[in-house]
Amino acid sequence: MPSLKDIKKVRAIQRSEALKKQFAPHKDKTGEALTREIEEHGQIINIPLKDIIEDKTYQIRSQQIQKYKELLSSIKELGQQVPAIVKIKDGKFQLISGFHRKKAVAEAGLKYLKAVVVTADDNLAMKITEADNYFRGNMTFMDTLVHIKRLQSEYGLDTEQIAKRLKVNVRTIQLYLQVGENKRIVSLIEQDKATFFDGCEWVKKSEPELDKILSVLEGTKTKHEAKEAKKSMKKTQEVLINQAKDKIKISIVGTYKNKDRVIDKLKDAIEEVKKA
Repeated sequence: MPSLKDIKKVRAIQRSEALKKQFAPHKDKTGEALTREIEEHGQIINIPLKDIIEDKTYQIRSQQIQKYKELLSSIKELGQQVPAIVKIKDGKFQLISGFHRKKAVAEAGLKYLKAVVVTADDNLAMKITEADNYFRGNMTFMDTLVHIKRLQSEYGLDTEQIAKRLKVNVRTIQLYLQVGENKRIVSLIEQDKATFFDGCEWVKKSEPELDKILSVLEGTKTKHEAKEAKKSMKKTQEVLINQAKDKIKISIVGTYKNKDRVIDKLKDAIEEVKKA
C-alpha cells in the first residue's frame, strides 16, 4: 500500500502535468492565444530567486494562513512540484502566477523557482493569472471583488465585458459590486461570519431590516456564534411567515358574509409576510 508521502507526490506530479490544460478556459481567440503561448514556451526551467523581480502586478489572490502552511509543508517535504508562470522583463523575470509558491520556496530555503516562461503583454498576462487562480476556484469573495474593480478601473471594462471575461452572467458581477458597496456586509464576510450568498439576500432588504440583521451578527465574537445567530434569525423568520399564513387561512372563513373585512385582513396578512 502506497504511503501518504507517495500519494502526495503522485498528485503533485499529476497537477504539474495538467498545467497546460488549465490555461484553456476560454474558447475565444484570447484563450487560443493563451494556450498557444503556454505550449510554445512550455519548458519548465529553474530560475534563481534573485533573478525574479519583486513585483505583484499580476497577483490577484490572497492566501489563507492554513492553506499557505500546507503549501509550505508540501514544498519542504517534496520540493516544488507545480511550476510558476513568469515572463521576461528588463532582463529579469516577472511573476505572472505563483506568488505564494515563490514565497514558500524561499521560506523552505530553496534557491530556485521552477517556472514556465511565456511571452505575454499585460492583458494576456492578466488572463493567465485569472486562468491559474479564478477558474480553478481559488478566489475568495474579496479576491474576486477587488479583481472586478481593478478590471473596471485599470482595464476600462464594463460589467458585461467583465462577465464575459470571467465566464459568469452579468447579474453575478452586479451582485458582487452591490454587496461590495456595503462595508458592514464586507466586514462580516472578511471575518467569515457571513457568505457572499448571505450578502446577495441582504442587499434586497430595506435599511431598517438590514440593520437589525447586521447588528446581531456584528455582536457575535466567533464564526460559531454567527452561524447560530443566522440559524436563530431564519427560524424566527419562518415562525413569522407561518403565523401570517395562518391569518390568511382564518381570513378566508366567512368570505361571503364579510367580504370587505376579509379583504382588509388579507392585505394586512400579506404585508406581514413581506416584512417577515
